[in-house]
Amino acid sequence: MPKVPSMFTALTADEDIFNPAIYGPQTNAHVVKHMQEVQLIVNNFDAGNHPFHLHGHHFQLIERGPAPYDSTYNPRPKTAPSRRDTVTIPSMEYVVLRFRADNPGAWLFHCHIEWHIEGGLNMVIIEAPDLMQERIKVPQQIIDQCALAGIPTSGNAAGRSGLDLEGAPDGPYLYPLGWTSKAKGALAGCILSAIVGFVTIVWYGWSSQRTYKSVPTSEQDVHQPSGELNYSRD
Repeated sequence: MPKVPSMFTALTADEDIFNPAIYGPQTNAHVVKHMQEVQLIVNNFDAGNHPFHLHGHHFQLIERGPAPYDSTYNPRPKTAPSRRDTVTIPSMEYVVLRFRADNPGAWLFHCHIEWHIEGGLNMVIIEAPDLMQERIKVPQQIIDQCALAGIPTSGNAAGRSGLDLEGAPDGPYLYPLGWTSKAKGALAGCILSAIVGFVTIVWYGWSSQRTYKSVPTSEQDVHQPSGELNYSRD
């Protein structure tokens, strides 16, 4: 996460407030203007479902369908679309969401599964930063709390001015494709573990069989009934 929260960057930066770069390489920030019509297209190529949530707005659910979404297609719903702030996107499907940027602020759009957020499945919508500076005043107790926690409250993502982002957190990065050295090592480790496990099972089964054969048996070891019980009715 950035050293300076995105809301403070939008409130304290000058001419660069509409440049998404000042919010940091790790923030995935998208800047929109006041009253702009915003369309979000989310393709879920994952094997699991993802519940996506938007702060600050109730979006319209325009369309959903099998992924990937055709970017040349402009969906036009024939009926009034439903409005909500959370939508579940099933595996291998897409959704088209729209809302009007009429609420200045720094709003998070993210998957509602906690460890997916930690993995980077989120983005920040910086909405009308010029109006944020005119309308929003951060309470002093929040600024004091940030000061106690050592969190700066002015400047870009690195706490500096302009596009000087030296020291700003970077990443996460995409995994490299192909058979890297780590991938080959992981595969070799899996194969070796499978072989050791198979050999262990065979050895355990064979040794147990020999143990059972070595146990002496005799007629005395077999329980014989001492008598019979006869039931009769008068």
